[in-house]
Amino acid sequence: MIQELNRWANKKEDGTVLTVGKISTQPGSVNVIPASTMFTVDVRIYDSAVFESTLTELKQLIEDNVQALGTEYNLKEIKTQKPVAFSPQLVNLIEKESQKQEYSYINMKSGAGHDAMYMNEIAETAMIFVPSVNGISHSPEEYTSWEDIEKGVNVLYGVMERLVE
Repeated sequence: MIQELNRWANKKEDGTVLTVGKISTQPGSVNVIPASTMFTVDVRIYDSAVFESTLTELKQLIEDNVQALGTEYNLKEIKTQKPVAFSPQLVNLIEKESQKQEYSYINMKSGAGHDAMYMNEIAETAMIFVPSVNGISHSPEEYTSWEDIEKGVNVLYGVMERLVE
């Protein structure tokens, strides 16, 4: 099932990202075939227009595969959060400030559930990311150089200056 889920996500051309991040088996012994397996599926979709249909498609894929195998399953939705779009004006200001400071940048989408997605409900919001070494984030191994942190702060400061002009 996990392989099928990954194949499905990799075939999609709309930026869908899927992660199976936690797997547990019962009884969980080294030399016993598991009676049951539980795993989490984190699927992120950046396009709110296809959000519901993608979730429906995912659930149908699970249903079809489980039926083909003749096994039982229980699907529990833990949390569903629709994608949000940040303020085009703020994103534009961040890009202009990055250019002004001659910093390289990319405009990227993030599927991470940062506080900004909730703040976006009450105020214009955007995020400034700084690179983590080897792309590792949200982990004890995460490391970002002080030089890159300073660049992020400089961009934020410059954007704030532009906003109060």
